[in-house]
Amino acid sequence: MKNDHIPKVMASGCFIKYALHRLVNHKSEGANYAVQYFAQNHAVLQQYFSQFSLALQEEHQAKFKDKYVAFRSILETIDEG
Repeated sequence: MKNDHIPKVMASGCFIKYALHRLVNHKSEGANYAVQYFAQNHAVLQQYFSQFSLALQEEHQAKFKDKYVAFRSILETIDEG
């Protein structure tokens, strides 16, 4: 993720930063991680989905078939401190 997939996602130019998280209170075998990408706005996010997302997902699936679970959620920041 850190050496291949995340750099490719960031190279799309659609995100201003990312955060890689490790789930610490998750009860399952092995480590669990979450990646969060930050886009400037919804239009740029839609650009990523239409131009880059499918190819990167297919590449990741081909490399790591049946070794991961992925889901995508869109979060809207309401407030920051």
